[in-house]
Amino acid sequence: MPLFSVVFAATDSVTDHCHRFRTYPSRHAELACTFVEAACATLATPPYFSPVAIGPAWAQRRFVGTPLGFNNPIRQVLDEARSKFGDERKVSIILSLGSGRPAALSLDLRTSAPDSLHNLLLRAVLDCERAAKELPDQLLRCENYLRLNADQGMENFKISDWDKLGAISEHTDVYLHKPDVEISIDTYSRFLLERGGSTGLGQLSMSLI
Repeated sequence: MPLFSVVFAATDSVTDHCHRFRTYPSRHAELACTFVEAACATLATPPYFSPVAIGPAWAQRRFVGTPLGFNNPIRQVLDEARSKFGDERKVSIILSLGSGRPAALSLDLRTSAPDSLHNLLLRAVLDCERAAKELPDQLLRCENYLRLNADQGMENFKISDWDKLGAISEHTDVYLHKPDVEISIDTYSRFLLERGGSTGLGQLSMSLI
């Protein structure tokens, strides 16, 4: 069975638009690139990772990572699935993987105002928890939605903490061994193996409007 994958990135000229990199044919014009180039485009996050230039010199685009406001692009994924498979295709699992629950957003007026405000805005832009919290309510008729996200220990890690993968793995392992999480994983694994679903892509997309 072929694997259909899509990832999203933004260009430095239109940072709030989802450019799609697909592994399957589409009616939209595609930017020719390699798998590695597409992966780097989604990870490019200045100043930690440099922008990625893709395409010929006369039509080159510079990608700067995740589009603003789309760290959790579930709606865009469902739109892509609908265009590829149609409204009636049933869904086995909608699996959402988080990178750790962040601390509560707040503005510390005791610190340097510009820095504090900058950090608040940066975290608000990168925060994908809002979408994750809205989805269970919006997908009331879909029993196959699963969100996995370490709920403790990850709030103090920064995007620059690439040398702390051991600690990140430990917090993730503790989360995955919680009884309720293990039960959820077992349940949804059966859904996936059965390749069945009670809700079509069209109905799911309408729920998210």
